[in-house]
Amino acid sequence: MNISSTGRVTAAAACAATPARFKSAGINIRTGPHASCTSRGLGYRSNTLRVWCYSGPNPSNIWYFLNDRTTGVRGWSRRQYVTITAGGPTPCTRL
Repeated sequence: MNISSTGRVTAAAACAATPARFKSAGINIRTGPHASCTSRGLGYRSNTLRVWCYSGPNPSNIWYFLNDRTTGVRGWSRRQYVTITAGGPTPCTRL
């Protein structure tokens, strides 16, 4: 999946998004793939998600780039807080 430097996902990537859900309530959706990045909003278990891709230096520190379709918030959340419900995301690449 391709993400521009501004965080926009190409149309092809949006079509290939993987369905998912948050594992619990109050999960931060951040501006970047790091805990120090600003939170854009919170995700909840009942929200519908689409995960576009993942990024991370190692398997224990993976971040998903996602769209919370319930709230419209796009951003990054750690893999440990997200359940993929079908398929699987691919690695993120920059345009």
